[in-house]
Amino acid sequence: DIEGIRDIHGVFVATPTKSARRRWMIVRDNRNIAESLAAALDRQDCDCLVLDSVTDLSSVTLEYAGIIYLPSVDLPVLDELGARQPLNCILEKLSDLTGIARVFEAGDRQIRQFWLITTGAHKLDTDPEFNGGLQSPMWAAVRVMMEELPGIRCRLADLGSAATNDQIESLAREISSERSEEEMVFRGTRCLDGRIAQIDSADLIEDEPERTVSNNDEQIRLESDEPGNLDSLSLRAVRSERPASDEVLIRVQAAGLGRGGMHGAGPARPCV
Repeated sequence: DIEGIRDIHGVFVATPTKSARRRWMIVRDNRNIAESLAAALDRQDCDCLVLDSVTDLSSVTLEYAGIIYLPSVDLPVLDELGARQPLNCILEKLSDLTGIARVFEAGDRQIRQFWLITTGAHKLDTDPEFNGGLQSPMWAAVRVMMEELPGIRCRLADLGSAATNDQIESLAREISSERSEEEMVFRGTRCLDGRIAQIDSADLIEDEPERTVSNNDEQIRLESDEPGNLDSLSLRAVRSERPASDEVLIRVQAAGLGRGGMHGAGPARPCV
């Protein structure tokens, strides 16, 4: 040691390095939500590759964090379709999910996340943004993927039917946040997570007591509490009304319900 000079101890401070930008593949929709989401993810330090279809996944060689599927938002509103169209529309999108599942099953790339995006697929109380539920079967299919592909992190997100910029920005934050939530619904400026909660029995709507009805003795009608749900069909007696002087009362002995009648909005009209 040199006399008069004290020992000098160097202190090294670790400065955090900026993590690499994550990359996402987005399957394009026809409403340009994919482009808006890619821009929002860019603001969250993520890179995006927007693909025209699921078949383009096979040509991608770089490693990506996951796949974001948006064509489900192109499913039309239920009331605008004929009797056979809903099934055909859904089968086309489910075929896409089958192709994505094959990509995951191949396991030749480190793709470990999948996001399904819908718009207005779920009804929240008196939700005006509910579009008829034609996108809901897509959620059911992805829930099956969760069980069949436990190594893949599947996430479900439902934007409002208009898919506002605020909702897309909020979705981008969720995708980049790595939260553990599996299902979320965006309405207005809120992000709602699915929860199972106990409710008070007093809040439940009691069903009418079941009894045998006969069209020989009283007027009845067939009602559906939930369009498209066969289990919600029920025969209910209606108050008998005498026809006016210019009306006639017709007793129907048999009636049929076509597939299109199951997709009408609200309770079915009297048919027997």
